[in-house]
Amino acid sequence: MKRPVLARSVIVALTVLLTAPVAPAEIQNLALPPQPAGGPATGEYWALIIGIDNYQHGLPLQTAVRDAMEVRDDLAQRYGVRPERLIELFNEQATLQNIAYALFRLSSEAKSDDIVLIYFAGHAQYDKDGRMQWWLPVEGAPMEPETLLTDAAIRQELQGMKAKQVHLFHVTAGVARELRLAQPILQAEREALEQERRQAEERIRLSAEEAQRAAEVQARLDAERLAGEKEERANLGAERRKLEAERQRLEEARAKLEAERQELQEAQRLAREREEQAKQEVEQRRLEEERKRLAEEKARQDAEEQARREAEENARRDAERLAREQEELARRQAEQKRLEEERLRLAEEQTREEDERHAKRERLAREREEQAKQQAEQQRLAEERKRAAAEQAVREEAQRKLAEERRRAEEQAKARAEQRSKPIEEARVRPFTPPPAGRELIGKDGAPMVLVSAGEFTMGGDSIDNPRHPVYLDAFHMDKYEVTASRYAKFLQATGRQLPFKWSEMSLVSHGDRPVIGVTWEDADAYCRWASKRLPTEAEWEKAARGTDGREYPWGNEAPTPRHANFNKCCEWKGYGVLAIVGSLEAGRSPYGIYELAGNVSEWVADWYDNTSYKYELERNPKGPRDGEEKVVRGGSWYDSALLQRSALRSRSYPSAPSTDRGFRCAKDAK
Repeated sequence: MKRPVLARSVIVALTVLLTAPVAPAEIQNLALPPQPAGGPATGEYWALIIGIDNYQHGLPLQTAVRDAMEVRDDLAQRYGVRPERLIELFNEQATLQNIAYALFRLSSEAKSDDIVLIYFAGHAQYDKDGRMQWWLPVEGAPMEPETLLTDAAIRQELQGMKAKQVHLFHVTAGVARELRLAQPILQAEREALEQERRQAEERIRLSAEEAQRAAEVQARLDAERLAGEKEERANLGAERRKLEAERQRLEEARAKLEAERQELQEAQRLAREREEQAKQEVEQRRLEEERKRLAEEKARQDAEEQARREAEENARRDAERLAREQEELARRQAEQKRLEEERLRLAEEQTREEDERHAKRERLAREREEQAKQQAEQQRLAEERKRAAAEQAVREEAQRKLAEERRRAEEQAKARAEQRSKPIEEARVRPFTPPPAGRELIGKDGAPMVLVSAGEFTMGGDSIDNPRHPVYLDAFHMDKYEVTASRYAKFLQATGRQLPFKWSEMSLVSHGDRPVIGVTWEDADAYCRWASKRLPTEAEWEKAARGTDGREYPWGNEAPTPRHANFNKCCEWKGYGVLAIVGSLEAGRSPYGIYELAGNVSEWVADWYDNTSYKYELERNPKGPRDGEEKVVRGGSWYDSALLQRSALRSRSYPSAPSTDRGFRCAKDAK
């Protein structure tokens, strides 16, 4: 599985807009040397351009988008930033999720010698010490931190790129601040860099105060210039008092804002449906035009055929008239001969046209046959590409949702609970009681299995396809460890099944105690049935991972570290050595004592995937949809970042698609 190399150098320009956006000339502060249209000599330029005028909660700007577009054009003309490497987010496109996804895409796709430039034109929010702490996306509200993009999160994302150097520019009224970050260094160097950072932040704070004072002086000048406009000044005073009253009532209006958000989500859904309907109408119009063209072509052919029949009828009438008029036989015979020659010419032309149409049909048939051969040849590789695209889409979708899920989990759970038929008390978190000792058993394949006791737990998160809801499960046993390469080798020897993907790179001596990878869903299902077991359901897997106390990860709510899980080893498969020995990460056990339910390899489960299945499934022992195209995959892997290790996240893949970061474990009913 080939992954993009991380960028070695990243340059971020943040244009902080207080009263008006900084002019495009400010990009000169980045001190980038002029480059030819082809980009830098050792790599490519990447750019993320963000401009917001129309904020959803007021605070409009006038020239932010225009300035951002000018910066975009300047980058394309002077530095040769190619369109496919230039990401634009203007106004309603600049949401929190889209910005986070754009940063993730830059960190994933930029190569080691590339240069990344990020330009933000919009509002920013400061803390009480005058330091910039948050970007304000288009849906952001200044008094609601969960809707803002923190400066700390941006720094963490840039540090996560593993770049040798990261240059971060804050541009305010023409004054630039640069903060240098580096790879892990000695303690003394860390302290020196921290002191330099604090001094740089102090300079930025002073620059912000100077900009604020300049804005106040400008406001006083404007007030003097408008002294004669008493009525307008009175209106402005009333508007200020109205804004002050609205700030005082901000806490009381939070409930109303929540309802408006729900209405906005519904409006967005309707907008997407209207957009889909518009696409269907465009397609219908195209089909109608095609039918009209075919009808015109048929009408033309019918007219030609009618003309030919009329010509033949005229010739027949001429022949009869020549027979009746014997006295003009000679003249009419000459005329008949001429008409016969004309008919022969028309017949030859018609024959020639028929030959051309036949040749065209044969050529099209050969082309279709050749295309079918090419499609048959490409189908062998298509499943792998399709699987990779599907998995990437799942990861991107999860990346866009994670920031909002962490901030709004409690409020969304309450709002969603009002729409459920059962009270929210039925989905309350229940304290977790560890299973009694001595409840393990050994499966037919020799793998130890742990008992997961019967009872109810809260399943799911807070995304659209994964809402929180109560589920009751009967008792069942789950494999304590992921199925290893050595156990799978015994299955292959006993059944003669086809070898999994990348099996030739595995050595039983060196890698036998690591999880098997490269198996399809059908392979995993066949193994479990051979061992007199079955694949766990999605609900069983999640309960085994998080227990009944609602924890985020198998070990609790603490963020993942290398003590807990084997993760964040993007981006290329380097052999079985990238995998951890099963059962080696003691700190990452689930509340039932089950290992590696986060990290190492993601795992196949029994359910078909449906993004709406949670709304309709049973609340007791759910099995998922009856059929589908893709199977559910649960748990993060060695490839994924820390954000994708949460137990409630779900992804999917085609059953016949193997992967180097996916394995499985088995379950069975408790007697």
